[in-house]
This record gives sequence, C-alpha cells and structure tokens, in this order.
Amino acid sequence: MKTFANGDMLMLHGTMFVRYTTIGSKRDLLAGGRGDRSRFDVPSMFMTMYSKHKRFSI
Repeated sequence: MKTFANGDMLMLHGTMFVRYTTIGSKRDLLAGGRGDRSRFDVPSMFMTMYSKHKRFSI
C-alpha cells in the first residue's frame, strides 16, 4: 500500500498458485476432450485499488 502526501492511497493485491493435477482414468480424459493425463496449472489474480482522499467542509 502506498499513501501519497495529499492522502490518496494506492493498493496492489495479487496471488498465484502452482498446482499439478492428474486424471485417474482414460474415461475421464476422453470426457474432457483434450490434453494429457497430468499437467501443471497456475491460477492467479491481480487487483489494483486507488482511493482518492476528499476533504469535506461543513
């Protein structure tokens, strides 16, 4: 998180997982339609948020 001199904030969030999956039988492979019995996969996400500071006067 980064806070600027005027009160604004910038936040960056992310995650990444490496996984290895194995399919148990040829029947499951044929139902899926393509690919190998085992593979590496990397699901991930990234999010950015910017918050602008507002001053209210009453």
